[in-house]
Amino acid sequence: MVVEAICDELSGILNGFYVEILIGVKELAPPAVNLQKIFEQDTRASEPILIMISPGADPSQDLEELAKVTIGTEKYHQVS
Repeated sequence: MVVEAICDELSGILNGFYVEILIGVKELAPPAVNLQKIFEQDTRASEPILIMISPGADPSQDLEELAKVTIGTEKYHQVS
């Protein structure tokens, strides 16, 4: 793509415009994640939970709130 060769930072923005205008997709960002719902429906006590995030994302506040409700703060240990 010519834009990438000229300015790599613009390629993401222009790709977003391309998808929005030509394909008709209004939002490229994924929907907000509800950790409480995921915890209740998709986890088992015998399996660890692995959360993979994109650069700039910080789910630590959401995880801490979920821990307060489910296991209590004394059993929650954050490692980064």
